[in-house]
Amino acid sequence: MPYPLLLLALVAVVSAPGLYILGLGVAQFSPAWWTHLADTVLPGYLADSLRVTGGATLVALALGGPPAWLTFRYAFPGRGWCVFTQLLPLTLPAYVAAGLYMEAFTADFFYSRWALAMELGAAAAPLVFMFLRLALARLPAALFDTAASLGHGPLARFWRVGLPLLAMPLIAAACLVAAEALGDFGAASRLGVTTLSVGLHDQWHALQRQELATMLALILFLLAALLATPVIRLGLRGQRAHHAGSLQTLQPLKASAAGALAIHLACLLAVLPGFWGPLALALGWARERLDKTNLTPLFQDAGTTLATALACVAVCLALSLVFAYLLETGERVRRADRSIWLVAVNYLTPSLVLALAWLASGLSGHGVVILAIAVKLLPLLLLPLADALGRLPAALGETARGLGCSRGQVLRRVLLPQLAPVLAGGALLVFVLAATELTLSLTLQPFGYGALSLRIFAWAGIQMTQLASVWVVCLCLLCLYPIWRLSRLIDHSGTTHA
Repeated sequence: MPYPLLLLALVAVVSAPGLYILGLGVAQFSPAWWTHLADTVLPGYLADSLRVTGGATLVALALGGPPAWLTFRYAFPGRGWCVFTQLLPLTLPAYVAAGLYMEAFTADFFYSRWALAMELGAAAAPLVFMFLRLALARLPAALFDTAASLGHGPLARFWRVGLPLLAMPLIAAACLVAAEALGDFGAASRLGVTTLSVGLHDQWHALQRQELATMLALILFLLAALLATPVIRLGLRGQRAHHAGSLQTLQPLKASAAGALAIHLACLLAVLPGFWGPLALALGWARERLDKTNLTPLFQDAGTTLATALACVAVCLALSLVFAYLLETGERVRRADRSIWLVAVNYLTPSLVLALAWLASGLSGHGVVILAIAVKLLPLLLLPLADALGRLPAALGETARGLGCSRGQVLRRVLLPQLAPVLAGGALLVFVLAATELTLSLTLQPFGYGALSLRIFAWAGIQMTQLASVWVVCLCLLCLYPIWRLSRLIDHSGTTHA
């Protein structure tokens, strides 16, 4: 079978859950049920989802954007620490922060959709930070030098040169955050905000209305497909506009002592709602309850979480290597963006929607949970991989094949050394998100399955998150080393453009 056909077959297999939902929604579409949905609960679901999504997007851009610019544009003591701190909210997802805040504070704000928007935005800010750091590493210095020679100061250069160049990555990052907010179930269900995802769960589980649940799943899938287009076209293709290998890129400026202190303070405040605040609450309760906690289930849950995350990384790496084997390099790989777009929809599609497809398969067990999470998180490895392949000169592979290397030898001896930082960064991110994943584990868990996220969510459901505070701290500790390694790669990428 020719390689393009093998690539299409692999894309179809990996994208099967989302395609199943699309086919099911089209096949079971009923004008009568659609009218009933539009006349009853759909306006409320949409209103809550749009408010929460809009608020979360603004919060994520505000918390993730300025630190990305400051830590890239300026060199100062402790810059690596600042990069590390911006990724720390990944260790405490929104459903964890929501439970902690609700128990610690009685103010009405912490039970509102605005609190949900803050928590979701704070949790997604690291994604904005990473996305923009990559885009900043590819800005051509010549444009800024020209603006400086025309008498524009640093602030004017940022607003009149930097911001327009970052418009496409900012739009793509906003779409990424919007997809995260639309797909959230854990935090929204804890706060009682009836977003589309919570409405899907209610129609599916509580009310047993399969027809309405299927239509809501179709709406969410189509929204994910709509949001995936800017992520690919503006994010992946747009960032290729300036080839880091052929253009001189921006070099960091040395910050003064006062400037370095201000940057540290800004980076500290940016992660206050998403990490330092929830962590302080969890540590306080964990210190009080550690001697009263039975550590046996904690170790069991931590072991299962670690094994699941490592297995997801292994599956994603294996699939990414197969994709790398089938894809070309240079200009040719750009023709595969459409297939990569289809795979990317998996990540942007809410987990609850994908769970419907996996439940329809009739399969169960720990392996199904691993496979479902791995397929959802695969784009986090595949998108950077395709971007890196598109930047490699096609002459590399052609020269190696001209010297007698097979396709497999080209991948192993020529491409993998170039792709190693990309694969390492993607694997670390997949590990952290697999360890903190909730919805697929909650929906597909077999009998006797336990994980840190499930235990935390269960206690939060009865307003007893403080009983799970030791599990919260354990989840954070489990992800700290991968986060630190990932921050080193991101900080180094400002120089290597990996």
